Amino acid sequence: MMGMILVSFPSCTGILDNLYDKPADEGFIEDLGNHGTLEINPQDYSQWTYIDFAQKHIEVRDIKNPGASDDGKTYGEPEIWDIALHRTDCKTNNGAILATEYTSLEELAKLDKVPAGKFIPDIPACKPEDVDNPEEKGRIIIDMSQMMDGIIKYAPSSKNLEIAPWIRKDTNEMPPVITLSGKVYLIHLENGHYLALQLVKYVSGNLTIKYHYPVDF
Repeated sequence: MMGMILVSFPSCTGILDNLYDKPADEGFIEDLGNHGTLEINPQDYSQWTYIDFAQKHIEVRDIKNPGASDDGKTYGEPEIWDIALHRTDCKTNNGAILATEYTSLEELAKLDKVPAGKFIPDIPACKPEDVDNPEEKGRIIIDMSQMMDGIIKYAPSSKNLEIAPWIRKDTNEMPPVITLSGKVYLIHLENGHYLALQLVKYVSGNLTIKYHYPVDF
């Protein structure tokens, strides 16, 4: 099932920031044991938001930006995490992702075996010297504050392309049209467990994600 909505103009650091308001309730807003709902706003270009589903813990870490102040910044990855979000980017902690054909977490959780298909690992971060190469996929945008001058800053980063289509932005129209895939994404984590995610809502940069962890097959 596909979902399509209109959203506000995309925010840039220092440009239209107030259009990406934080939700009143953020985090694991519905905890039903091994499943629930996560509300999160990972729209800051300069940060990754790390999520640990076993402990239901969220931690934000900064991304190194050459030329920017390091005051109050915390870099690096947490010791324990499953996935991390950066705007619409997603990376795993040595995991792999399968885009299933299911559009219901409940139906997937009833399965007695892992769905057929190939689990796709993250692509590696590009080399620092290649970060401005538009052909490189292993990079993310970290600074749009000089976009009006034609300057966009990137940083090397791993990310998973299998889950990338869970949000698609069509910027040929204004405001942009956002399309959600509606699919359930199954993640094989480094610890051997399976995590199922479904993005069910995207409003002004706020992501509402249903999850099931662990999924026992």
